[in-house]
Amino acid sequence: MNSIGRELVHIHGVVLGNYRADYETDIEFHLGGGRIRFFTECTCPVGYQCKHAAALLFQCQALRSTDDFDSEAADIDF
Repeated sequence: MNSIGRELVHIHGVVLGNYRADYETDIEFHLGGGRIRFFTECTCPVGYQCKHAAALLFQCQALRSTDDFDSEAADIDF
């Protein structure tokens, strides 16, 4: 997970999809104006707002609850 500024958080990961394919998945959170907006992008056939982005978010949540989570790491692979 990479915090690019006070108003932008970027998460990048490689997610194992069906049929053993790996998908590059990105999630960006834009914080500002009292709102949180998020955008996802994935190399899977769906391309955005897919289950791979959800899986990446769930994995980040699971990692955050551990003592060895590094919030400055740019990539998370699982």
